[in-house]
Amino acid sequence: MKSTHRLLHLRLLLVIALVLGSLIVGRVPISAQTGTVVSNATPSDATPAVGNTITVTVNIDMTGVDAPDNKLGSFTGTLAWNTDVLSYQSAALQGVFAGGVINDTNVGAGQLTFNSAYAAGATGNINVLIVTFNVAAAGSSTLDLEYSAMAAATTFANLLPMLTVNDGQVEVTSGGNYILTMAVGPTGGGTTDPEVGPHTYAAGTVVDITATPNTGYEFDYWDGAVANPDSASTTVTMNMAKTVTAHFIDNVPPNTDITAHPDDPSNSANASFSFTSTEVGS
Repeated sequence: MKSTHRLLHLRLLLVIALVLGSLIVGRVPISAQTGTVVSNATPSDATPAVGNTITVTVNIDMTGVDAPDNKLGSFTGTLAWNTDVLSYQSAALQGVFAGGVINDTNVGAGQLTFNSAYAAGATGNINVLIVTFNVAAAGSSTLDLEYSAMAAATTFANLLPMLTVNDGQVEVTSGGNYILTMAVGPTGGGTTDPEVGPHTYAAGTVVDITATPNTGYEFDYWDGAVANPDSASTTVTMNMAKTVTAHFIDNVPPNTDITAHPDDPSNSANASFSFTSTEVGS
């Protein structure tokens, strides 16, 4: 009889435990994330020529995400590229995410970090970043897009498990043109061949340049990417847009006239002189 009572007691405790467990579970709302987030790095021209400028647009598409997680609240990402092919110029976050932060300290190594947040969230297909590049040389560059964080607004749900990233690709041909800008210093010190101003050359062209001093000046040096900066006649290889400046120095001494002076002889300890010169700053 005691065994029967004990068995009934154990069964009653088990039923109570199951009921309580059901009540507890029933009070916790369970909502699974559904859908897919897609982010792309899309170049404005996937096959540009050397010397061209392209932009790369980074978007985050939330249209495939079901509510309540379908509002993009924040993200942290990186974009990487081949610096032999693409030369970084600038970057800007877009729209409601324009107030975020861009870290460009590593663009020389081909990496840009960006992050932003918007408390109200954004829906749909959202352009979040535009990066501008100069096309530096022929070759191939993957636009490697990655995210270390991405969250929905309001729910703060982690969107990384739902994220699909599509990297971009740029294939650069060897064609295109570059601009060579010629300059002199000081103005009037001399002339250059090609003349002062911009000149367009096909990529890879080796341009002969010459500096000729005006009367009263002599050639000093070239400033810029020239083959020999100390020679008045040298060359420039057009593998990117370049500016070169021919520097001249004045080799004629100024004419000077003393306009005021102490008596001669003078025992003044504070004698002063005044003079005029044919050259300002003498």
